[in-house]
Amino acid sequence: MSAKRNEPQEEKQKLFFDTLMENDGNIVQAGEVAGYSARYSYKLAYKYQDYLLNRINGSLLLDGVKAATIFRKILSSPDPVADIPGAELKMKAGTQVLDRIGVSKKDQIVVDVKSSQGIFFLPKKDIEAVEQVNDDNSET
Repeated sequence: MSAKRNEPQEEKQKLFFDTLMENDGNIVQAGEVAGYSARYSYKLAYKYQDYLLNRINGSLLLDGVKAATIFRKILSSPDPVADIPGAELKMKAGTQVLDRIGVSKKDQIVVDVKSSQGIFFLPKKDIEAVEQVNDDNSET
């Protein structure tokens, strides 16, 4: 079985990243748990930043499930403000999470060109050449 590129291979490194995800991102504490100095912990986080970003995205994905659940509860409640403490704040936070994982807002541009003619891209006009032609025509 081949090792994945830019993914920690040593058990200490895996422990570092597991702890980092569980302790609210305290790099120094995660390093201490894994047996690393504070300085090396930061180096390790930068070395495996793609792996760390992937873990963060996975965590946000799970939070997206929580956000969707909160939305369902709020939408099905006859009086969400009374029934669910902090409903408005939870809706805002949930919207942010869903936006970041690409669930709610999707900007799409559809370009549909129906033409029997081709589309031509012309080069930028040379303003000096146009002015020169205009000056030449005005002198005659």
